[in-house]
Amino acid sequence: AEDNVTHGKMSCRQVQLQRCMILLLAASIVGSSGSAQSTKKAPPMANAEGKATQKLTGSASVTTKAQLLSAVNDTRYDSHYLAPLVKGLPTNERAGLIADLTKSLQSKDWEVRVNAAFVLGEFGPVSNPAATAMIKSMNSMQMENVAWEVIPALAKIGPGTVPALKE
Repeated sequence: AEDNVTHGKMSCRQVQLQRCMILLLAASIVGSSGSAQSTKKAPPMANAEGKATQKLTGSASVTTKAQLLSAVNDTRYDSHYLAPLVKGLPTNERAGLIADLTKSLQSKDWEVRVNAAFVLGEFGPVSNPAATAMIKSMNSMQMENVAWEVIPALAKIGPGTVPALKE
């Protein structure tokens, strides 16, 4: 039904995809070194068991794949909680989570889809295999909420997502 909403002569989905293409173009012009880094310190966080974790002010603890996946699938958490977890996950372990995060993009909870898209975007180009699933995750269930995270995530993943946008 949302796809029938038009903006001029373009459907809502076409508008979202056009915005995504613009972000991807901007990302490819800026390059991978041009991403903005926040200078704000993360607030104290609680892990999935509700226990306080250290304030991330220098020496971040190592995150396990299970911790990150659990947090993604928990609707109590958002990007403010997930960002330090992503940073704590060793880079060489990220590719091993792509399939599980792709499954999370099909969740019945839009918040879980948003969390999965955020993490995939933070992983960068290694998440390229999930691009098609990310785009499909916007097709139902409060698409506008999911799209707000999917579109910037696709831009962070980079120009390799363009073929998925053309499908």
